[in-house]
Amino acid sequence: MMWDEVCVASLLDPKVISKWEELYMDVVIDHGALYGHSLVWRRPPAVLGFFLPYSGPDPVDLGKWQGHYQPPYNRHPARVQTEVDLERFRSIFINLLSRH
Repeated sequence: MMWDEVCVASLLDPKVISKWEELYMDVVIDHGALYGHSLVWRRPPAVLGFFLPYSGPDPVDLGKWQGHYQPPYNRHPARVQTEVDLERFRSIFINLLSRH
């Protein structure tokens, strides 16, 4: 896990990041055991199947569950790096460490 190194490499060459995802995030800043933890919420692609039996008789009332598809009030949109071009990163990293 080389989070800081990947961050710097992506600043030098943005193509180091091969995939991004829009997520909703917050970070715990209260001092304690969870300090610095990331809290993430991802929008579901559709109504989750386990909600359907609780939607009432036919037809299924999808609108009943729309509130569950909104991010929590304390999460903010963020573009999150989810995949790294390992060969590109390795090349930058080794090149920088090999300089005299």
